[in-house]
Amino acid sequence: MGSRKIVSPKIGKAFSVVEAEGPSMMPLIQPGDHLLLAVCENEKPRVGELIAWSGGGVTVVHRLAGFASDGWVVEAGDAGLVFARRRSGQVFARVAAVAPEQKAPWVFIGRRNPAGLVMHLAWKKILPGKRARFLIRHIDRITRRIWQMKQKKTTAAARTPVVQEVGEELMVYDPSTGDVHTLNRTARIVWRMAEKGESEGAICDHFRKSYPDAPEDMEQYVRPVLDIYRRVNQGSGR
Repeated sequence: MGSRKIVSPKIGKAFSVVEAEGPSMMPLIQPGDHLLLAVCENEKPRVGELIAWSGGGVTVVHRLAGFASDGWVVEAGDAGLVFARRRSGQVFARVAAVAPEQKAPWVFIGRRNPAGLVMHLAWKKILPGKRARFLIRHIDRITRRIWQMKQKKTTAAARTPVVQEVGEELMVYDPSTGDVHTLNRTARIVWRMAEKGESEGAICDHFRKSYPDAPEDMEQYVRPVLDIYRRVNQGSGR
């Protein structure tokens, strides 16, 4: 979902407001909605949150699906669930609040939303900027929990598992739970062998023969991946 900047709140550099463009985060975010972005600063975003980064002259907002082994973030839009990698340094903010489409951008969320009310009072200089920043950060923390609760609902558009290679990792979306699993190179091999119908014993033997330094108790590494594989495929009716 792309967006364009419409106004910079006069309550510090920690927040900005953008207008949503594009359908990639539907149904949670509709084109024309206004988003309050909170700068991440030194706080690392969490899996399931909505993150923002700049690219091609626009601000893009997608959901954080996981972290790759090299530290890059893996993101996807709710509507399409196509995973992509981004440098962690590209992510500069997360969504603190969403405003339904308004006739005038400066109305932002409206007085029914706490963040919108705080910003309105700050713009009117009724509420001191320092106090406004504190309140919006508190609202942000509450909203972050709401994103996690809504994640399963918003990603429900994908009724079948999504399995996609992103770099050296394999991203797996489980539609029965709404979870996204990030599998490293070893787990990816296990998954691909399971797709071919290989048993747990055969997969463990493959690692022992192909990798002399493979641990003897290879089962403890293989079994969790197979559990995810069976759960994902049983949930989809395969």
